Amino acid sequence: MVVSGELVSKFARQYNPPSYSSWQKERFVQTIPFFLLLISLCIVFIVQLIRKLRTDSINFRYAIGPAVTASALTILMIVLEPGMNDFYALLMSSLLSGFFVGVAMFLAVAVGESNARTLTGDKLLHFDAMLRGQVRHRSLATALLHGSAFGFGLAGLVALTMAIASLFGPISIASLCAELGRDASSVPFVVSFIRVITEVLWYQLAIVLALLPLFIKSVPRSSWVVILFALVIALGLHMEMKLPSEPLVVNLIVGFLIMMTFALIFIRYDLVTVVTTHFTFALLFAAAPLLLLGHPTFWYSGLFLLLPLAAIAAFAVWAWPVYMSREQLRNFLPRQAVKIVENERLKRELEIASRVQMSFLPKQTPRLEGLEISSTCLPASEVGGDYYDFIEMGEGRLGFAIGDVSGKGVSAAFYMTLTKGFLRSLSRTTWSPAQVMIEMNKLFYQNVERGHFISLIFGTLDLRSRKLTFARAGHDPIFWYRASQERHERLLPPGIALGLEPGEIFSEIIREQTIDLEPGDLFVLYTDGFSEAMNEYANEFSEERLAQSIKRLAGLPTDEILAKIRTQVAHFVGHTPQHDDMTMIVMRVLES
Repeated sequence: MVVSGELVSKFARQYNPPSYSSWQKERFVQTIPFFLLLISLCIVFIVQLIRKLRTDSINFRYAIGPAVTASALTILMIVLEPGMNDFYALLMSSLLSGFFVGVAMFLAVAVGESNARTLTGDKLLHFDAMLRGQVRHRSLATALLHGSAFGFGLAGLVALTMAIASLFGPISIASLCAELGRDASSVPFVVSFIRVITEVLWYQLAIVLALLPLFIKSVPRSSWVVILFALVIALGLHMEMKLPSEPLVVNLIVGFLIMMTFALIFIRYDLVTVVTTHFTFALLFAAAPLLLLGHPTFWYSGLFLLLPLAAIAAFAVWAWPVYMSREQLRNFLPRQAVKIVENERLKRELEIASRVQMSFLPKQTPRLEGLEISSTCLPASEVGGDYYDFIEMGEGRLGFAIGDVSGKGVSAAFYMTLTKGFLRSLSRTTWSPAQVMIEMNKLFYQNVERGHFISLIFGTLDLRSRKLTFARAGHDPIFWYRASQERHERLLPPGIALGLEPGEIFSEIIREQTIDLEPGDLFVLYTDGFSEAMNEYANEFSEERLAQSIKRLAGLPTDEILAKIRTQVAHFVGHTPQHDDMTMIVMRVLES
């Protein structure tokens, strides 16, 4: 370089490009994650779409606006691209690209909107109100101001990261220069603004909205959701990141920070906040090079790019005085969205009921000398009210119970816990199973709504006196395999279910039955989930099949008996869904 006065009069530049083969290989390796992510996204969206169509939990009307917008912006970007002189090529390219982009955005938003409805926190509440014309309220203003502040903060974080990285070596912003070159049209402001809008649409609607809810539901540990999501997207889309392009590690770090910020904001706030964050961030980085070039055309274009940020602030000030509660905003939910939210609420209630049910069942089977016990409870897809319990009474005595509460869901789980509390308390006052049942019936009738009842067997097993005493309140019979005679009996003493009447009839009907125990005797208690398990032809497994299975398996250990009966029932029903809990207790008397 030769400097004459204040001017550079002569300079020479030498550029040694890498060989084509090495450049092509490096480019191919770097694009592998992008194509893998793209293929994965297509598969995920198609599978999700099919599932949601089957359950009628998708709202295509919500996706029309973003799809049309993305399609129109794609066509505009192609039309404004410099160098496109062939009219027919321009027409075909713009129409085809616009069509496929619109279809892809349509599917992504339709699936994403349905997924986001399953999350708590009203992630789409502000968008729902906006689509119904309600835009002036403080809640929306707060979301816009939060998003703008986060956007400035994210821009500062990325700039700081790049500044720190530059201390360890040069970094390349070739991708940004390439974008700037493509924007060198007569209206660079318009092209840059369209590119920003398109970027925000794709990242926030096709990635954050559509994928992040899937990560939240799929990753068991919530603390890893944000990290895993940001890592996967950064690895897959690092070729699309505008700043910086080299070195790769800096590109990945910046992409990871950006996606992690978006994920955190979406989880903590809502879609409007994260969209505003990305919009602010993208505008700042699109305007920065235009402002720094110094040429008036680019400088004014950069200045125009910042005007939407001022418009957002002005709009927030205008909307701030009007207050609307979240309950008022929920009135703007689309009807399909209300259905999705209600289905998700019911699903969460069933999950809670299932956890409650399983938490109140015995954690382990009691171990008594002279007795072999195995038990199981297989919950159904619809939470039932199956219940079983063991009560160690000391002095070689064991209380046992098995029951089935009428109904499904949360109410059944609640009544099951109520039953356990009643039984545990009353079994301390008397050793008579029938008397315990009589008192339980009174309490159940007094505390439970009419129409709800529970079938129950409660008994005591005394290993010292070698006797089993039990009472039955409308439950399925006990199968008793008498080893000494190699035959089985159905133990079915009279009794009606708990909660059907105040107690006078119940106490008259119920009877205790006492069995003298012999070594090898086998007792099987079960709920109707086993006997009434149904196959695709609406045939039941039946008590008779169950009795034959018990007789055939009686010589095996109790845990093997349970396992083989479960296998037989599963083979019988095939792929038919399980609609009732399946609970069983198997007890064998051993040599003393």
